[in-house]
Amino acid sequence: MEKGYSTKNLNQFYRVINGGMNINFNQPGKHSNLSQTLADSVSVSMNCLQLLGAADRDLITIFSEFERRVEENGCAGTDHGTAALMFVKDKNTRGGIPGKIQI
Repeated sequence: MEKGYSTKNLNQFYRVINGGMNINFNQPGKHSNLSQTLADSVSVSMNCLQLLGAADRDLITIFSEFERRVEENGCAGTDHGTAALMFVKDKNTRGGIPGKIQI
């Protein structure tokens, strides 16, 4: 975990890195396990924010540093491409996908 500060408003932030997401083969099984680890981590983080009284002012952002292709390759995985994602979670976030998905 890295601790830092933004330069504009001196807001504190933390960065947590979870490797192992570069899956080029057997993606369904590996991705399922990694997704569960991510979901558990977000749940624990939100619970901690609530216990600290910070859930009303803090935000969790999840993103990948590289993109993938939407199409599956011949090894039950995906190759590097141009599709990326970002998740945002706070106390008031409603589930769903805003906008239109174009595949």
